Amino acid sequence: MGVVWLKSQCLDDFEGDVDFVERLVHSVLSYLQETVSKIEQKYQQSDLAEVRKLAHFLKGPSQQLHFQRLFKITQQLERSAQSGQVEQSLILQLKKESEQLAAVLRDFLD
Repeated sequence: MGVVWLKSQCLDDFEGDVDFVERLVHSVLSYLQETVSKIEQKYQQSDLAEVRKLAHFLKGPSQQLHFQRLFKITQQLERSAQSGQVEQSLILQLKKESEQLAAVLRDFLD
């Protein structure tokens, strides 16, 4: 499915400014798990409009910061929610990927 994070590409996009990328990573870590939890909750409540909005919220920084797999999952989730057909397996993929990404990002900050 791809690489969790294309770190070198991300750093290139921000002209090698490691401090700036670290601040961005801190920001992402501050809301990633909470947003995924909200998506799970809204999915269980069958609030697909909110699932779509939250997936869109994660999709932007995922693309900009080169979180490849999270971007693909949130893109798929946004489309699925828009069409009213979200599979639970996609929610589980999102949760698993967000956990893996968080671990990678924490390693980067250490």
